[in-house]
Amino acid sequence: MKRIESPGLQHLPKGRLWRVALPARIAGQVIEGLKTLEDPPFYMRSQILTEAGSFLHESLDLTRFCQPWVQLLLPFRMPRMG
Repeated sequence: MKRIESPGLQHLPKGRLWRVALPARIAGQVIEGLKTLEDPPFYMRSQILTEAGSFLHESLDLTRFCQPWVQLLLPFRMPRMG
């Protein structure tokens, strides 16, 4: 088995609505597109288009998830961006 280096960490733009951070290790330095698929208060799912291909990226903020105001929102369905 051959070991390879991980791509460098990139800090993508935060989510528009809830501002969840999106750190990612992406093979391909130039980001051609970033499409937000879900943007609830503690989680973000995005599709990233790079020169190396298309990737699905998910980011989870457990510190925010533990906040009481977020816990109050959990019984309600969060709207999905389409």
